Amino acid sequence: MAAAGDQAEQCLGMALHDFQGLAAVRMIHHVLAWGFILFIVVHIYMAFWYDAVLKEGTLSSMVTGNIFQKGEHRFEG
Repeated sequence: MAAAGDQAEQCLGMALHDFQGLAAVRMIHHVLAWGFILFIVVHIYMAFWYDAVLKEGTLSSMVTGNIFQKGEHRFEG
């Protein structure tokens, strides 16, 4: 039975050659995955911050369905 690395090399021959092996592919995947995770965390934090500090009501409107408008005391649904 062939090892997992041997099967990957057979399936991804040229790509592995371009990236100089499985270790480089693993590192690129690791960096991109963490970059994606950090992007999501920062995006969610900024959405909450924008809603809480600037009082735009963007995130609140996603939850409640109502948009708060500055200077007026009414809600639109």
